[in-house]
Amino acid sequence: MNALLELYNELAGSVKQHSQRVAACAVIMAKYAMADLQAEYDGLNAKELTEAVRAGCLYHDVGKFFFSPMVLISSTAAEEKNRIAMLRSHTKDGYEQIKKHGKACFGKDKQFMQVVADIVISHHEQYNGEGEPYGLSGEDIPSAAHICALASKLDSLFDTFVIKCGDKFEFVAKLIESQSKRCYSPKLIEWFVSAEKELAVFYLTQYENMRCLRA
Repeated sequence: MNALLELYNELAGSVKQHSQRVAACAVIMAKYAMADLQAEYDGLNAKELTEAVRAGCLYHDVGKFFFSPMVLISSTAAEEKNRIAMLRSHTKDGYEQIKKHGKACFGKDKQFMQVVADIVISHHEQYNGEGEPYGLSGEDIPSAAHICALASKLDSLFDTFVIKCGDKFEFVAKLIESQSKRCYSPKLIEWFVSAEKELAVFYLTQYENMRCLRA
């Protein structure tokens, strides 16, 4: 088995499930961003770009393999500082694994791997330059990574506000849209709004499936 695939398979179940939902959402949004994605990654057609976005999002948190799940639980200031430092390192750790093992895992060309690598290293960057790990801003953030960032936040917000608090999907969507020009570019928000109905169907289906499993 490829080393990168082994790392993915060893991720905590919740991390893998999150990554799978993020990939599904990112693929939905990528349809509306395709012209920009093709301009950015010249040489890849729509099908190849969709596959690359899905792959990058599935592996976007692979760097989290390198710290214990216990790091997510902090009770002292020192432990919290360590937790934040380790969480911040996961994009770089994941990127190094993509560079080492990505070609063997995906067997794709350089442009395909560039999409995957961009997502893994830059999915915590923010439009206003306050993200991680390099403080990229504006158009310097790769579009594929920006899509993954929003999809990841959407998944976290859905879990917090819909599943745990009973709010509606529309409430979560408004929270996302309110971050235009802060976390997300206006163009990214446009793609999100265009995809919103499809994303709502996807998440409400996920919600119903979870309710059935718990019943």
